[in-house]
Amino acid sequence: MKEKNQPTSGAFWQITFPLILGSILIAAVGIGAIIGNDIRQQADTSAIVLLVPFILLSLIPLSLLAIMAYGIIRLNNILPKYTQQAQELASQVEGKIKILANKIAEPVFRIESFWASLHVLFRQRPQD
Repeated sequence: MKEKNQPTSGAFWQITFPLILGSILIAAVGIGAIIGNDIRQQADTSAIVLLVPFILLSLIPLSLLAIMAYGIIRLNNILPKYTQQAQELASQVEGKIKILANKIAEPVFRIESFWASLHVLFRQRPQD
């Protein structure tokens, strides 16, 4: 059977001493708050200290929102010029596509009309 190691003297300074010192400091702060006459000011100060990180962190989304609003305003001023150019370009492309589509479909229609005219020419007339 193994014997348990006895705690060394370093354990007191590493564990027990900080625990006792922290407890004494917390008790001293509590007693000072109770004895002190200005508890309301301390409460207000601690509330401010607790709220400051949340306020600072809320500035990040607020600044992003402000940047997005500024960008939208700038786009509203710039965009009509470019949308007009894009609309004119789309209209030109549409015209060229229609011309190309008509050129591609023209031979098909010619063949169809030729066959239709042959069919009409050689159709037998009904006998009276």
